[in-house]
Amino acid sequence: MKLKRNPFWKRVLIDIITINVLLLPAVLLRFLATPFKRGFYCDDEAIRYPFKNNTVTAVCLILLATVGPLTTFLVVEKLRIMLNQTKRDEKPIFWFEVYKYSVYYLIGLAISTSITFVCKFSTGRLRPHFIAICDPNITCVVDKYEYIFDYECRNQNLSAVDEARQSFMSGHSSIICFAVIFLILYLHLRINWKSVENIKIVIQTLLLLISICVAVSRINDNWHHWDDVVIGCLQGSILAFITVFFISDLKGEEEEEETLSRSP
Repeated sequence: MKLKRNPFWKRVLIDIITINVLLLPAVLLRFLATPFKRGFYCDDEAIRYPFKNNTVTAVCLILLATVGPLTTFLVVEKLRIMLNQTKRDEKPIFWFEVYKYSVYYLIGLAISTSITFVCKFSTGRLRPHFIAICDPNITCVVDKYEYIFDYECRNQNLSAVDEARQSFMSGHSSIICFAVIFLILYLHLRINWKSVENIKIVIQTLLLLISICVAVSRINDNWHHWDDVVIGCLQGSILAFITVFFISDLKGEEEEEETLSRSP
């Protein structure tokens, strides 16, 4: 009964369903599918790098992509209420504003994640450390340019072998770039008072540097080829722009506030 009386809970339910539906392809592929089995050339040095542990672990990435944005939304929306930046008759409801932008963010992040996993599983590109993980049961003649498709991995850890076939595109890069570009645009559109303009620029620059460090670590750790990282960064950045300017109302609210500020 309460769900019918309060339209906000209807919105919450719809938002939860939407986010889960958008994330569903990634979840299904991750837990129910196996990547496309791709062959390799014996003389391909790009897949013969040693295995290294992740500098930025999955847990660390999740924290960066969730706690960071949520903290930003909380701080910025609180500051806007305190400084009455909206110039409206009524102050915005703090928790509703935080909730609204969190949902927009999660919707875009879910789309980006699903696109990443569809690419990973459909292409099956071999990671730079594939040979070290797979340990194929063939004898390669390096000087012979032969494409090897009929092989088996001696490594019995099937999940590790499947993981070694998911190089394209970089999930770390797409996720961190989506998060960072979304936050940079969010800060640009929501913080519009001149007294903290330099602070805003410093924060935006630091966010950009974080994304670069995370992306470059994927190459240095031998988990991705350079073009996997570049495409991942482009995909995440483009999805962030689409989310901000076509899915959310961030741009619309900024224009509305500028109109109200000019009115007598």
